Amino acid sequence: MAQGVAYWPHARRRHRGWPIGHTRAEADARNHLWQLYADLYAKTLNQHRLYKEAGYRVFCVWGLDFAKTCQRCPMHILDAVREV
Repeated sequence: MAQGVAYWPHARRRHRGWPIGHTRAEADARNHLWQLYADLYAKTLNQHRLYKEAGYRVFCVWGLDFAKTCQRCPMHILDAVREV
C-alpha cells in the first residue's frame, strides 16, 4: 500500500540532467558546475526508484513539458504530468 505521493518538478536542466537519447546526455556535456548531464539524469531516475521502493506513487513534470502548458494554445497540465 502506498505511503503517499511524491511530486518532482524537473524544471532546471542543470539540476536534473538530460534523458538518454538527448544530444547533451550522449555527448560528454557538463553543466556550469562541471557535472555530466547523463550523471544528473541517472541520479534523478535513482531518486524516483527509491521513492517507489518506499511505497510512494511518483509523479514528475519536466520543464519542457510544463512550458508547453503555458503557451497561448496550451496543452493541459495533466498531459505534462507523468507517473513514474
